[in-house]
Amino acid sequence: MFCPKCGKELEEGDLFCPYCGEPLKGKRRLGIKFWVILGLVLLLLLGGGLSYFFLFPRVNPQASLEKQEKVEKEIEESLSSGNYPQERMGEMVQELEQAVRLNPDNRKAREDLFNLYLLNGEVEKAQRELEELLKRDPGNTYAQEMLQLLKMEGISP
Repeated sequence: MFCPKCGKELEEGDLFCPYCGEPLKGKRRLGIKFWVILGLVLLLLLGGGLSYFFLFPRVNPQASLEKQEKVEKEIEESLSSGNYPQERMGEMVQELEQAVRLNPDNRKAREDLFNLYLLNGEVEKAQRELEELLKRDPGNTYAQEMLQLLKMEGISP
């Protein structure tokens, strides 16, 4: 194949003449290698996007606060009536755990979760919640006092 402008010999597959820069007529077909690479790149991008969506929690402070306040209100109502709903305990724990997932810095949700874990006899989970509170807020006096109380009472695992 030769350049139509300068007449120099070209290599097969050239899109432009390397000597004069003339665009060469005719379409170059994209090979299978191109489509395979493009497919792999698209799969990697899609996989990365889905991984990010499912692996990294979405922080939603407002939803976290709403869940925490709902459970707190229910606890206050049951304590004032003297009728603590043991059958709802598991659901309240799940709602508080979800509140913490929605906003890991929701201090009040973590404190309430600690209390419910302790009421359920889940001392290890309660202690982990206190330790997480202290990791996020080393000056949290409530967590410090409760952790010390657990150790003094010999409840700590």
